[in-house]
Amino acid sequence: MALDLSKAKVEVAIAAGAFLGEGPHWDAQERRLIWVDIYAPSIHIYDPATGKDEEYNIGDKLKSLGLSDNRVSIGAVVPFRGSSTKFLVAVGPYFASYDISSGEMKVLQEIEKDKPTNRLNDGKCDPVRYNFFETSLFLFLFVFVLRVWFLKL
Repeated sequence: MALDLSKAKVEVAIAAGAFLGEGPHWDAQERRLIWVDIYAPSIHIYDPATGKDEEYNIGDKLKSLGLSDNRVSIGAVVPFRGSSTKFLVAVGPYFASYDISSGEMKVLQEIEKDKPTNRLNDGKCDPVRYNFFETSLFLFLFVFVLRVWFLKL
C-alpha cells in the first residue's frame, strides 16, 4: 500500500539564514536536530519543542588549529553517546571532539595530510555508532567526492 502524501503539510522548521546548512542528524536521546553551517563555521542545535535553534560558532577554534582559509569549515556533527554536550565533528582535515559547554576542541585524527585542498565534508552515524565520512575536493564550482572514511569510536 502506497503512502498518500497528497494532504501532507510542508512548513519551514528553521528559518536559519545559514550560508550552507548541511548534515542534519536527529539526536533521538535528546530529541533535537543537530546540523552544521559549513562555512560559518558553526554547529546548530534545534529543539522542535521550543522552536529554539542555538548556534555555536567554531571558527576561532579552527583557525587556532592552523587551518588555511579554504579548510576552515565543518562538514558534519554527531553526538557522543551518553553526553548532551560533547560531539564528534568533521572539521577541515580533522576528526575532532567538541564540547559545547566548555568550548573545548580536541583533534582526534588528521586525514590526507598530503592533500591540502581536501576536507571532510559530510558524515552519518548509525545506531551502533559506526561513523562514515567523505572527503571532497572543491575545484571552481565542482565538487569531487574522493574517499569515504570509516571511524569507529
